[in-house]
Amino acid sequence: MIAVALLGAACAGGSSPVDQPGSLVASVASFDLSTARTERFIVGLFTDDRRDVALGTVTLDFAYLGATTASDSDESGGVRGGPVSAPARFLALPGTTSATGDGPTFDPPPGVRGVYGTDPIAFPVAGIWEVLVSATVDGQDLSASAAFEVLETSFVPGPGDPAPRTSQPLPGDPSAPPAAIDSRLGIADTLPDPELHRMTIADALAAGRPVIVVVATPVFCVSRFCGPITDELARLQPIYGDRVEFVHLEVWEDFESGVLNPAAAEWISPPGNERGAEPWVFLVDGSGTIVARWDNVASTAEMTEALDELAAR
Repeated sequence: MIAVALLGAACAGGSSPVDQPGSLVASVASFDLSTARTERFIVGLFTDDRRDVALGTVTLDFAYLGATTASDSDESGGVRGGPVSAPARFLALPGTTSATGDGPTFDPPPGVRGVYGTDPIAFPVAGIWEVLVSATVDGQDLSASAAFEVLETSFVPGPGDPAPRTSQPLPGDPSAPPAAIDSRLGIADTLPDPELHRMTIADALAAGRPVIVVVATPVFCVSRFCGPITDELARLQPIYGDRVEFVHLEVWEDFESGVLNPAAAEWISPPGNERGAEPWVFLVDGSGTIVARWDNVASTAEMTEALDELAAR
C-alpha cells in the first residue's frame, strides 16, 4: 500500500489515496524532501471531480508511518522531534490571476490556481510520512490525507551547495538540436525567450554574476507548472536582468527516447538520482553558492522576495 501511495508522475510531485466521491483530495507537490534540509512543504488540494481548491489557509498535521531503522521511532510508533502541525498558505501559480479571499473555496475567481505551502519545516528521520490536511472550504469542514517519502539524502543541490558550473548549449550551437535548447523550438521557428538563453551558467558564475536557473520543459511537462514558470522568469528578467543572469535549461535532449539533457541532469538528476522530477528553480549568488531553490511551484512572490534580497547584498 505504501508503494502504491508513493507512485506519481515526475511533474505532479507526490500522490494521494483515492477518497470517497465528493471528498477532498490532497496531492503532495514537494519533490526532494530529506532530513538534510529545512524547507517548505507544498500540497495541492482539489476534489475527486477535479475542482480546484484555492485561496486562504489550511492546516497540515504530520505523522510518521514507517521507520527506516529501529532507533528512528519510539515505543508508541511516533517519532522524536518531528513536525506536528503547521499552517499552509495559498501560493498562486505563476501566470495565473492573483486574488485574495477570506478562506479556501471551491469557486475561486477565474484563472486562480495554486498550491498550499508552509514555512520551512524539518523532518528528523527518513521514511514514509503522512500529511493530514484540514480545511474549511466554503463553510464545510473537510480533510484529506496523503503519504509521502522523506529521504536521508537530498539528491538535488540546494541552499549552501555549490552550483554546477554548467556549460549548456546556446542557440545556434550545431551540436544541439533546437528542441534541446528549448522544447518550444521543436514546434516554432523562433525562440520564445531569447533572454533566457544568452549566457552559459559557467560563464555567468566565472564573471561573479548571480544566476537564477529554471529547469523545465514547457512542451512535454505533464503538469501545468513548467510553461508558466518559464514564462514568469522571462517576465521578471527585464526587472532584474541588469543584476542577475536568467537561464532556462530544457530538460530533454530527446524526449521520445527519454534522454535527459546533460546540462539539466547536472541540476535535477545527478549521479545516483534517477528521479529527475521537474520543474525546478534555483537562485545562485555571485560566489557560485545556491541560496534558494523551489520545487514544482515557484510563486512570483517567493521568487521576487529572494531576488530582492539577493540584489540588496
